[in-house]
Amino acid sequence: MYPGKTWDKLKSAKISFHTPIFPKSILKRIAIQYLKELILFQRIGGIIEEQQILFDTFIYYINEIIRYPEKCTLLILIKSLLHLLALFGIAPQLHSCNVTFKSLRMATPYTFIREPISFSASIGGVVRRLYIKKADVLADLTPIQLYILQQLIESFGDFLPTSLSPFYLSIEQILCKYIEYHFEKKVTSSIILNNFFFKFGYP
Repeated sequence: MYPGKTWDKLKSAKISFHTPIFPKSILKRIAIQYLKELILFQRIGGIIEEQQILFDTFIYYINEIIRYPEKCTLLILIKSLLHLLALFGIAPQLHSCNVTFKSLRMATPYTFIREPISFSASIGGVVRRLYIKKADVLADLTPIQLYILQQLIESFGDFLPTSLSPFYLSIEQILCKYIEYHFEKKVTSSIILNNFFFKFGYP
């Protein structure tokens, strides 16, 4: 079904015989291009097993983007970014402070946090604001943002209420900065995505 070397498959991936590779939705097209761009950042070579896992994950999330309603696209994209970062070996630590190693697990999106929580690429994830230099902070996380990120890791966000959807774009922006730090490249698709939401709003 997917002839050629695995890396060639990643560059010109087909979805399936009964699913169009380019959906009509502009938002879905942007999300698919976003994934392609991230895949091309990480050129995994030499280990066929790793390439195959990467390819299978790539295809899985494209099918998810196409299959689900447009209102789910941004959440699926964020889930896929976290999954791919894990495959790349640079997933952010989201459940405990990267300095003190104390738990920062959020039981609810409205859990009270005594100290501000920051997100840092150089430190590798979440950290209590007290223990990090301002220059190392990508963003300060609200309890809701941290809760969403943790839920995406723990349960793929299956139980996230739709009322939290306005926070998804800010999370994508934070993850984009994290990706750009590690790959030292601008994510063009993120700019296009944010312009889309600025112009058209949420689906």
